[in-house]
Amino acid sequence: MGTIVETETMVEATELLNRAYAVLAEDCHRVYAAAKFDVRSGPMGRLQAKMRAVEENLGS
Repeated sequence: MGTIVETETMVEATELLNRAYAVLAEDCHRVYAAAKFDVRSGPMGRLQAKMRAVEENLGS
């Protein structure tokens, strides 16, 4: 299972990871996380466009 997020900078991505860890570390004795990065130049919004295309294909 995974969660996909889109950020404009690597700093934003790592800050998000740090915030998520901080929340989990409050109640957990162990936090396991794996992160993958697909860094591309170009316009933002690719994730939203993909979600819109799936919804259109499903008729939502």
